[in-house]
Amino acid sequence: MIASQTSDTIIIVLMLIIVSLIFLIVHINVEFYKEKKASKKKMKFLKATFVKTNKQKLKQLDKIKLSEELKNNITRINSKLGLAIFDLNKEMFKIISKNNLA
Repeated sequence: MIASQTSDTIIIVLMLIIVSLIFLIVHINVEFYKEKKASKKKMKFLKATFVKTNKQKLKQLDKIKLSEELKNNITRINSKLGLAIFDLNKEMFKIISKNNLA
């Protein structure tokens, strides 16, 4: 009878351990699922941020390119304008010297 009670107690203890382990496994699976879901959200946010940053970078590069083009155009136009002013001054001096206005 004592052996029967001892084996029954061992069976009950083992059953409690098995149930506890099953509960632990289920709990770990639930937590894993929650972490996986949170991780997907974070990755989605990071991807969106990366795409947004990349688009902003491309816009900035386009602006820099336009600024360089504008700078080159201004330099070219400034050079032409300087030559035109020089030519006008030359012509004005010719006219002044021709008419003896100096």
